[in-house]
Amino acid sequence: MPGRQPVECIVIDLSETGARIASAEAEGMHGRVRLSVPARNVLKDCLIVHRGTDDTIGVTFVPLERR
Repeated sequence: MPGRQPVECIVIDLSETGARIASAEAEGMHGRVRLSVPARNVLKDCLIVHRGTDDTIGVTFVPLERR
């Protein structure tokens, strides 16, 4: 999201409507995040909808916010 620093993550699952991602910083992520996967030409704003017991979060894609 605008104004936040990038965080490295691993995309575990990716679908048309959402994703599951793993990051050492997952615990500090709240609300909305922006997922960027340049190799797949993916740029999505996401709403965190699930927090795993490990360092994973589940997100659903929402309309991109304008900067």
